[in-house]
Amino acid sequence: MPLLSCITNNVLGFFGNAMVMPFQIPMELAEASKVSSARLQQSLKRFHAEAFDHPTSVVALPTRGVLGEAVLGRCPSAEKIDLTRFWNWKDSPGDEATAISPISLPSNNLVTGLEAPSKLTSLAPIINNFSTQGPAAADTSLATAIAGKAIELGKPFDIAALTNAGNLKELLVKTTDTAESARKDALSAAKDLAIKAMETHAALKGVKKPDPENDKKEETKKDPETPTDPPVTPPTPSIPPTPPAAKPATLKNFFNLNKIDLVEVTAEGRGGQSAKIANFVAKAIAYKATAITVEGFASPEGPANHNHQLVIDRAKALASELRDALPGVTVSEKDGGVVPGVPSSEYPEARRADAFITAP
Repeated sequence: MPLLSCITNNVLGFFGNAMVMPFQIPMELAEASKVSSARLQQSLKRFHAEAFDHPTSVVALPTRGVLGEAVLGRCPSAEKIDLTRFWNWKDSPGDEATAISPISLPSNNLVTGLEAPSKLTSLAPIINNFSTQGPAAADTSLATAIAGKAIELGKPFDIAALTNAGNLKELLVKTTDTAESARKDALSAAKDLAIKAMETHAALKGVKKPDPENDKKEETKKDPETPTDPPVTPPTPSIPPTPPAAKPATLKNFFNLNKIDLVEVTAEGRGGQSAKIANFVAKAIAYKATAITVEGFASPEGPANHNHQLVIDRAKALASELRDALPGVTVSEKDGGVVPGVPSSEYPEARRADAFITAP
């Protein structure tokens, strides 16, 4: 079989003046000789792996005997002995420094016979006593002079005028009267408001407000001898059905970084979270919700497995709070995942758990 039938018309590259092309065994030759391209490739790999003689090189590393190895061995990094240069320092030692004479230390105790002062006799006193006679007597000369002047003028000593007790009594009376008047006004306003509320409720029900004066006038106008038609029962007004409560919006409860605890105020200043949960519970009761889903989220900062655990724990925390507040409602949890593609300024927005009603 010609060689051109075993190559593919696809040039892979050039090596010198030769072209490199893929080689394959045709199907007819493979069936006749029972040799496939894969078997040929395995044989070539085995040949190169077993018969290939890889190049070797010798690298000499210096040891402690660098000088001797430099002379006897093949290490190029060592230095050979040059007899033209002076190197035998053992026979001709260099200059030595002057020896330091020994120093003798005292053998006795340096603090023997010394005592610390036991009295602070040379320090000036910090606190000076200006009087050693005790507290001074109170000065009553002004009170004595006022009492003497009152006796001299023949007028009694009026303590009430001195303390302004009269004006204080008048002020207390006025304060009491003002409080009583405000109480009466509040009671009157509450009474009027209750009457208006009852009248409005009666008007919505279709009941006519009784008027005694008009009833008397109508009775005087009636002729007793004139036959009257039988009373007609007015139709009962239809009461419009109460509209169902609106479906509450999604509750968003925010968490701190790497935390799963429900907090009133987050580190970024998001407050009033317990009030939002209570408002959502009240609206869910009014809406007669039967199923609620809680979905947890996390910001993309931190390891992926840690963020995934935060998502699950935050959903569990809010779901547990709602189960305690709504015993008859089915509260399920959902993995919202890590919020992707948000800038770092919006990371606090992603640290949350959402609760929404799935069935009324």
